[in-house]
Amino acid sequence: MLGLFTLYLANSVLSGQKWAQVWYGIVFSLNMILGFVTVFTHNGPERWAGLVSALLALIILMLLLNDRSQDYFEE
Repeated sequence: MLGLFTLYLANSVLSGQKWAQVWYGIVFSLNMILGFVTVFTHNGPERWAGLVSALLALIILMLLLNDRSQDYFEE
């Protein structure tokens, strides 16, 4: 069920739906927060996995919320 929602959300982002941009912003913000929490609460491989997850979420948020993407979602 979650996979179907993810596909629907991805299709909505590709078609420029503003609400989908907001949902992805929420999801990746939570992913980034949980990744940084993992960095500070775990040791070893889990710490690195949390760091990679948080950094990827940050990059995606930067791409999702920059000026060019804002123009895309405004049209």
